[in-house]
Amino acid sequence: MPEESRAKNIKETTATVLIGIIAITIGYGALTFVDRIFGGKEKTEVQQIAEDVKGIKQTLSPYKDKDGLKKIVITGNFSNTSVDNKPTKTSERTLHVQGKIKRGYLYAKVSVNQKVLDRNSDLYLRIQRNVGGKSEEYGGHLITEQSLEVPQSESYSEMLFNLNDIKYKEGYTSSDIEILSGDWLKLLNEDAYKPKLISFVSTIGQGTILEFSIYYECLGDVDCSIRVE
Repeated sequence: MPEESRAKNIKETTATVLIGIIAITIGYGALTFVDRIFGGKEKTEVQQIAEDVKGIKQTLSPYKDKDGLKKIVITGNFSNTSVDNKPTKTSERTLHVQGKIKRGYLYAKVSVNQKVLDRNSDLYLRIQRNVGGKSEEYGGHLITEQSLEVPQSESYSEMLFNLNDIKYKEGYTSSDIEILSGDWLKLLNEDAYKPKLISFVSTIGQGTILEFSIYYECLGDVDCSIRVE
């Protein structure tokens, strides 16, 4: 092949390779640019979705949800201790329910020696009523660890339970594994028996029920109420 033709082919081949390299470089740069733009946008959207989901969870959390319901304080600023496994005093309140309750929460804020409940302390709640001349009792030592999610504090413990699923154990010495569930929603709706709520802090320290309340929502469009005496 003449030298002139060979040189021409080399130039054409070199030019083709260079054009290919440039094209690949430009293409890669374009893809990187697109990925950076759209990838960044995708990450922003994912972060926004995560924030939205977190906001929805907070809005729908039972602790926040309760604040939109009616509320009746059963006991507040009540203090006691225990001697020989018996409370020095108990809080007793009779409830009067009008209408029907659709749902609700049992809420309690309790302290021992102005601190959170320790492993040897808990809140005792019991419903007592008379049915056909016979006394019936429901409830026991609430299991703090079985509470719905609540804020944490160093000076008191908070507990929150669905009214139809209150976790407790019958005896103080019973294992926390021996969990029972009480449907207090049903009991409160059976108002003809006038339920009495008995409560105290099971502790050898200075126990205080800072607040023990029931949050509730009426069934249907008919108004309802809970009165305490």
